[in-house]
Formats: sequence, structure tokens, C-alpha cells
Amino acid sequence: MKWLPNLLVILSALLSSCANDGTALQLGERLYPSTDPLQVVILIEPPKRKHTVVGLVESQASTDDYLSRSRTQVAAIRILKEQAAKIGANAVVLTAKGSRPYGQMTMVMSNTNGSAHTVGSNQSNLIGNTVYGQGNATTNFNAFTTTSAMSFGWELMQFSGTAIRYGE
Repeated sequence: MKWLPNLLVILSALLSSCANDGTALQLGERLYPSTDPLQVVILIEPPKRKHTVVGLVESQASTDDYLSRSRTQVAAIRILKEQAAKIGANAVVLTAKGSRPYGQMTMVMSNTNGSAHTVGSNQSNLIGNTVYGQGNATTNFNAFTTTSAMSFGWELMQFSGTAIRYGE
């Protein structure tokens, strides 16, 4: 059992960063200069002020990198803002948010202890050409099995939205 923490660290390292990604699809022919991702705001509905749709953006992040749902969500939003900033957006109007299971591991450990005990005796007498005998035997077997199973998995969070630029 001392190897279990080491195994978990190795598996986490192998799976790290494999599910954090984003994409940006620029719409139209006009190219806009990149903006600062820290200045990109997330909206839940289109703003009232004048704006132009510059593209569509998506992001995903998984809990295997961030170990908590809230940090994973923050990472996915950060990636979404980075993608929007690449195509010159000032804001992203969220159009979808979702999550799904991502990767799962099940480990089963088993331990068996057992013992066997046999007692027997036999007597035989030879009288003439005939063998007369009697015997008895007792067998006891005890076994104890302990099986432990552990299953855990990660979650993949996904966001998508419409990237907009103000004042155009």
C-alpha cells in the first residue's frame, strides 16, 4: 500500500495538461489587433452598447490539472478569454457551458489468508488372509478474503461563446 501515493502522482503527471485547450474561429475578413485577456469580460447576454461579432470561441479544462471544480472552471474561463483576446475581442457572450466525465481509474486490491488442517487415523488388523480396518478423517479449511475497490475520475468543463468587440 505504500506504493499507492506514488502511483497516483505518476498517473496525475501523465494525465496533466492533456485536456486544457481552446479554439477561436474568426468571422469575417477584417482582422482586429489582439487585446489583453485580463481585460476581456464574460457576459451572459449581448450588451446594449454598440458592438461587432468578431468570432466564436471555445475552451475546456479538466479537474486532473486543477483538482477542484472551482479552479477548473476558473481555468476554462481564462482559456476562453485568451482565445477571444487573440482575435481582438473585448468580451465573450457565453452561449454554452457544460461538463462531462473525463478519464476514470479503478483500482482493486485483494488479500487472502487461509489455513488447512487435516486429522486422520487408520487402524487395520490382519486376521488370516483378511484385512479388517476402520478409520476416520477430519478436514478443516478457513479462508478470509478482503477485496477493496477504489474508483475515481475527473471532470472536463467546456465553455463556448460569441466573441465581440465594442464600438465597431
